[in-house]
Amino acid sequence: MTNAAFAAGLFACAVYLVVAVAAALAARAAGRAFPGHPDARAWACTAAFFVLLCVIRLTNAEHALTDLLREQLRLENEYEVRQEFQRPIVALVVLLVAGALVVAGRRLMRRRHRLAQLRYLAHLGVLALIVLSVLRLVSFHAIDSVLYGTLHLNWVVDLGASAAVGICAALYARRAQRRARD
Repeated sequence: MTNAAFAAGLFACAVYLVVAVAAALAARAAGRAFPGHPDARAWACTAAFFVLLCVIRLTNAEHALTDLLREQLRLENEYEVRQEFQRPIVALVVLLVAGALVVAGRRLMRRRHRLAQLRYLAHLGVLALIVLSVLRLVSFHAIDSVLYGTLHLNWVVDLGASAAVGICAALYARRAQRRARD
């Protein structure tokens, strides 16, 4: 791993931990403002997800799993024809994301409470990170060229989705704290 990759990994971990703290604060605020409501659990799970992302990044587990999958394909003499496996996976992911965005847009418009909208947007950010991780694991050449190309879409989605979740968590925590005081 190069120094630049290591520094980028540390930066990503720092971002993930800031988001995890914001989500934990949202969980605490939700628990106080709405005892027994599932929002506290949802934000706690979001915080745990970002801690997990940090651990994955620090241990280089994603790259290790990608390398393991590649080596397994080489052992089975399937590496050269891996695109036959990758194309359907990428197509399925693209279709699922498109469907999720349509459903998400409709559901978001139906949510009247600002807190529910913030929680929902945060969940979409988590979904974006899960999809990104799957796409990186599959390591399809056409997708890799977009993710790691000149624009570094990988970083844009990773940091953008993380920032969106963090902002939603912080806003949720602030609004829930106000509601708890009222």
